Amino acid sequence: MGLGDQDAVLDFAVKCLLPAGTSAHQTDDGECTIFYYKYQRPQRLYVKREEVELDVQLPDGSSIADINAKIVHANAIFFLENGKIYRAEFNNTETLTASFVRDRLEGETITYGGMCSRVRDGKKFAYRLCDEPEKDALIIDVPRERLENLELRGIHRRKAIYLNTRAGREPSAMAIFDNVIVLQCLLSSTPFMRDSSRYIYITNQHCVFVLDSVYGLFMPLLSCGDTPIRSIVSVIEDVITVRGRNDGVECLMTAQLPERYVSQK
Repeated sequence: MGLGDQDAVLDFAVKCLLPAGTSAHQTDDGECTIFYYKYQRPQRLYVKREEVELDVQLPDGSSIADINAKIVHANAIFFLENGKIYRAEFNNTETLTASFVRDRLEGETITYGGMCSRVRDGKKFAYRLCDEPEKDALIIDVPRERLENLELRGIHRRKAIYLNTRAGREPSAMAIFDNVIVLQCLLSSTPFMRDSSRYIYITNQHCVFVLDSVYGLFMPLLSCGDTPIRSIVSVIEDVITVRGRNDGVECLMTAQLPERYVSQK
């Protein structure tokens, strides 16, 4: 089947309503904790357990004030606030205090989606907010002109994933170096990817594109029907969780993925 063949329509069910101006970010641990981020001021980062909302506090006991970037990795969320990077993990305790990870590095570029890059000794390095820059960074050995109009949107299985911001409607993927892949597609949010899965999930609000990173090919699209999607929150086993709108109301929704869209490795 080709890109134009519609494989299935995802049947979404509402999981919970979301307050206005709030995004959701789900961890990959056994608890599958959801961190809620209220990006409208005053900002909040919190988890919910039944009817209780537990706010993330900084190590000095102060509240979140201005998050500039964030990314989920394993069982924690990493975020940038006032030039410092923190890590927050929920352990079913009565308090939720973030731990300090490191200061922002000199010359370090950090995107809102938690992608980092910097140039040292004439070489460009790319890594995630959750990575150790000296240990985990990828060397992007690509001429500067080949990265024009490209945005770093992820790192998947030791490959930097860039987005062509001037792409057409038909999605495609192209390797321009051993560890650099360029996605050509229109999307509404950061692609969802985890190293534990070969698949990269992308939405343009109306459908979900799934890239098989092993073969570099997009699978037949998954339609979202009449459900507009703003972002993909998680893909855990055969369940995809998204942030979208149902009857005009912002909410989290889930749907079961067809078997062939569930990665086995």
